Amino acid sequence: MTIRCHQDIIDIAKQFEEHKTRAEIRRSLMLTDMRQTTEAIKATRAEGSIRVAVRLFAMVNVGRSSERWRLGSESRSWGNETDNLKTVLASHFVTSSVETGNLHFKRDLTAFNLKHLVGLRILWSDNLFDHLRLVDDDSTVCIFHHATFLQHQTR
Repeated sequence: MTIRCHQDIIDIAKQFEEHKTRAEIRRSLMLTDMRQTTEAIKATRAEGSIRVAVRLFAMVNVGRSSERWRLGSESRSWGNETDNLKTVLASHFVTSSVETGNLHFKRDLTAFNLKHLVGLRILWSDNLFDHLRLVDDDSTVCIFHHATFLQHQTR
């Protein structure tokens, strides 16, 4: 990885906000990697750094950050390297076209009640992509459990 300190993550996040593509970000990270290695190794390190920064910036998993370890559930692909992060997120988090009318959920719609009253297992997730996804033959619901992150996003 090319990330060595907190500022490195901030620098990558700024590139997300500037709507730079994955290829552009990778290229910039490779240019700043001064270690004496091959271009292929620099590219691999840059990709890992981008994936870690996406996890920290948007709380989504867009691929393995390292061959040595794996975080949590499955990831979604950042398929096209000419896409920016905003495009990748917009392709997954789409606004529903279904009219909900005056639908309001009561305060008793909680993970505890989903488990005990409905019989769903709860799988806590760090990956926002997985929120409310049903798995295990629809017997388990994934719930993103970083409420503070979500509350901050509404501001």
